[in-house]
Amino acid sequence: MFKSNNIRVFICLFLVFNVADKAYSGDERGQSEIKFLINHLSTLNAVFVRNGKNYSSQDGCQHILKKYRYFSKKGKIVDGKTFIEYAATKSLISNKPYFIIIDENRVELSQYLSDLLLSFQPERLE
Repeated sequence: MFKSNNIRVFICLFLVFNVADKAYSGDERGQSEIKFLINHLSTLNAVFVRNGKNYSSQDGCQHILKKYRYFSKKGKIVDGKTFIEYAATKSLISNKPYFIIIDENRVELSQYLSDLLLSFQPERLE
C-alpha cells in the first residue's frame, strides 16, 4: 500500500510539472494560477468524492489532470478560474459536483479551490 501511494504521488507530481508546463493557451499569470492549484491538489491529504464514491487525493488529482488536458487542448482552460470551472467542478456524465473531505469537513471542490485561488500570490512574472 505504501509503495503504491508513493507511485501515485510521483505520477501526479510528474503530471503536474509536465502538463502544467505545456501551456496550451492563456497568459503567464493564468498558467501560474493553474500550476498553483494543481500543485496544491497533488499534495493535498484529503478524500476526493466523485459521483458519490470516495477516492484518494492522488486518484482525484489524476482525474482532474485528465480533464485539464482534455479541455486545455480545446482552448477552454486559460487560468485558475477556467481550470476550476472545466476540470474541478462536477462530473460531465452525472452532473454531480465534486467534493473533498478534509478533517471530516465535506466541501465542494470548486468552492475550496476558488477560495484557495484568492490566496494566490504569483512569483514575480516578467
